[in-house]
Amino acid sequence: PTYLPLPFGTRLPPQPCAMEDDLPSSATWGSEWLREEDAAIQAEDAEANAEQAARNAAMRSLLKRRRETRPEEAAAPAPEAFMAVSASVSAPSKRVVDEGLPPWFIMRPHIENAVLRLHEEILDFIGFMQHTKEEVSARRNWVRTISEACKALWPNCQVRVFGSFYTGLSLPNGDVDVAVFDVPCKPATAMKMLADHLLSKGEISWLEIIETAKVPVVKIRSQACGLRADIVFNQPDGIETSKF
Repeated sequence: PTYLPLPFGTRLPPQPCAMEDDLPSSATWGSEWLREEDAAIQAEDAEANAEQAARNAAMRSLLKRRRETRPEEAAAPAPEAFMAVSASVSAPSKRVVDEGLPPWFIMRPHIENAVLRLHEEILDFIGFMQHTKEEVSARRNWVRTISEACKALWPNCQVRVFGSFYTGLSLPNGDVDVAVFDVPCKPATAMKMLADHLLSKGEISWLEIIETAKVPVVKIRSQACGLRADIVFNQPDGIETSKF
């Protein structure tokens, strides 16, 4: 075909264009060639992304409201306030605890780097969750009580601690995992014998024997300190796992 030049200033009539409703949606754009299982996976991914976006939006909204409702930080005292010397002994200052914050949290407004503040909070959390000397002593005494009971029943047995207390990762309210080896009887019989012995001595306030578990275990609670213990017999798997 041949095209003739139009005179300068000639206006062309508007051409029809595709409406937005005529275009395929983003969910179906280019999906006609997908297999049914691939299309189903794509739909699941889109649904999961939508749920994650909704959770992110809710979290951002919560953080925004928290920042808006947080009271303004008190102004830093002047240097002269630190240098002032008073003749009278002042009362010890008490730390103000915000009920909306974790108990280990310490405000550090002087640290502007968010990553550094997170690092400090992780250290604070570790220090808060570590056992005190009293808690460690109570757990050792509890293990000693169990060991003495086992030795009284089976003089040649060996008592070993494994699990979170062995690795140093136990929580303040965590139990103690104990394994007893070289017991000359079946685990079910050994659990009942140990439970009867501890009950007769008044050492425990609660017990539960689980014989049907993959690893039979007896759960007991100390009468003196309230700590719990899980005891297994002739099962070295827990010891090897803890060493790993």
